[in-house]
Amino acid sequence: MSIDSKFGRYCDECGDTISKAHRIYLQRDYCTKCYIRMFVPKSCSTCGKSTRVHRLETTPPVCRQCTNQGRVCIRCEKTFTKAGLISDGKPVCPSCVPFFRTPNPCGACGKMSTRLSAMPSLGINDKVCDSCRYKVTHRTCSVCRRYRKVAGNTDAGAPYCIACAPGSESAHNCPQCGVRIPGNGNGKCIGCLNSIRLEKEAVLLASSLAHDWAKSLCIGFANWLWQRHKQAPNLSAKYRTNHLIIQKLDATFVEVADVSSKALLSNFGTATIRRHLLLFQYLQEALGFHISQQDKSDASDAQRIHQNLLDNRNQPWASVLIGYVSWLDDQKVSLRTRRLYLSTAVSFCKAVKIKTAFWDEKNVYKFLRTNPGCEANTSKFVTYCRDVLGWHVAMPRVNHGKSMAKPPRTVSRLKLLLARVKENGIEQTDQNTLRSILAISLGIKSSALKEIDGSSFMRISTSLFLRVGDESVKIPDSLDQISEAYMKSLSHQDPRASSLDEHETSSN
Repeated sequence: MSIDSKFGRYCDECGDTISKAHRIYLQRDYCTKCYIRMFVPKSCSTCGKSTRVHRLETTPPVCRQCTNQGRVCIRCEKTFTKAGLISDGKPVCPSCVPFFRTPNPCGACGKMSTRLSAMPSLGINDKVCDSCRYKVTHRTCSVCRRYRKVAGNTDAGAPYCIACAPGSESAHNCPQCGVRIPGNGNGKCIGCLNSIRLEKEAVLLASSLAHDWAKSLCIGFANWLWQRHKQAPNLSAKYRTNHLIIQKLDATFVEVADVSSKALLSNFGTATIRRHLLLFQYLQEALGFHISQQDKSDASDAQRIHQNLLDNRNQPWASVLIGYVSWLDDQKVSLRTRRLYLSTAVSFCKAVKIKTAFWDEKNVYKFLRTNPGCEANTSKFVTYCRDVLGWHVAMPRVNHGKSMAKPPRTVSRLKLLLARVKENGIEQTDQNTLRSILAISLGIKSSALKEIDGSSFMRISTSLFLRVGDESVKIPDSLDQISEAYMKSLSHQDPRASSLDEHETSSN
């Protein structure tokens, strides 16, 4: 195609501007006058009919009809007669034309697409992609529940297709089960469609399994699932999510007798069983065993113990932890208690950073001060190190009353500030001290109080409120004098600040 940036498309022979080429030959455009002059009439060498060929063509002449006969698409390799596009001199069938177009942005969503079109009849004037156009033209029919072209909407705004229009609703019997379903045609009901899809999925999956018992369970699970959820729209997708677990069952167990509750918990874990609950419910019903809640709890604790040891396998204390777990097992300690003991021992080893058998009571005391609830668990680990490993270690005496007597840091600071006010008198107390008392008492940052003025305080009835940002905070009655003194200090600092009396409002 020959196009000039100023004048548009032109004939390659005479140079005249044209809107459409009469003939394109060897990537050159010819207008009607040049076509008659450059293409001379000759007889087709195949059918004998008259045709026009270029005067410089040396090959035997062939007419358009014979040339197009048996034409093969360069993309899909299917035969066709009328080409949708000629790409580099090679034919492209109409179905493959979008794959040779230059992607352009959709007028609605902006995504690049080669399938853009407008629909002025529905108010779509910009060229949009199929997805955006279907959002307007296609929806799920509220009657037959099929995704079809919208024929209209009910008074409630629910869409319906042309076969379910009010007053002319159509229905037919399912060709497989005979159930009456809305819509015309020979479509099957959802239950029959699910049955067909599940059967195909099960047969395909069973062909990849090695054991006959696993194939039987594979097909049986599909039937079991269909019996309980016939009308579920995503039933085949639910079945498909269990493919890997069924294949793992086939690879893990040789005989169906090997499948038991303990074996499943050991090989799959509680997380997998919970994620694929329907499959494991079917296995329990089909094979006649039950996975109790206690079994799940024990398996979870055992898995966490194993994972904890695995996470610390490269640490200096790895052998100590392995021996500790084995010792707890010999003492018949329950799995849950064993897990808690091990978790505390790991935290203790990381805090103390033991590399040898030597640590003193100060290390243990420091650990217990930061972990006050772990005293009993730590004592068990210290006992193991002393009695089994022969280390010279002992538990320190922890004075719980003393450790709890220390008040929080903010409380100590507030007491100190209030004592300063009592000593100097509230009138002589500086602004920073008053601001700090209000900030600590109200839980507000001191920097936020710095940015407010006297107008942020207001009294409603007998209660005083402070507005910080978009929130109003009620000031306790015990801080009224502190607040009044702070407002006075603000008014002295900024003469423009309003007094409290100007902001008093009645509760009504």
